[in-house]
Amino acid sequence: MKDFCGVNGCYDIEVFEDCEVVSVYVNRPIVYEGDGTGKYTRILPENRTGPDIEFVFEPSNEDGDCDISQFTVYSAGDDGVQAFVSMLMKEKIDKKNGLIKAIETLLEQPGAIWGETLSDNENL
Repeated sequence: MKDFCGVNGCYDIEVFEDCEVVSVYVNRPIVYEGDGTGKYTRILPENRTGPDIEFVFEPSNEDGDCDISQFTVYSAGDDGVQAFVSMLMKEKIDKKNGLIKAIETLLEQPGAIWGETLSDNENL
């Protein structure tokens, strides 16, 4: 179960000792999983295990919000993921609360390149 799902994808927040990790799953790239018989079914972001983007946050001593200490883009070759990251970078966000708000806005943005492109149950 993801912490937030919008029309363009989902995110999940996990806490590890003194840091938090936000994993983002966008609708593009489109991910399919085989059933061993040659049939492939699309896996929706809310059911995927591997994120497209991860942000790691560490506590800040200043205002109680967390600082972004690193981020990793696993699906960097996909146009949708590139556009999503580009939109986030334009915001110049360095704190967790601002980033979460920006991610939610982008996951709800209509007509986004990182958004829905196929019906939810489409098979190959």
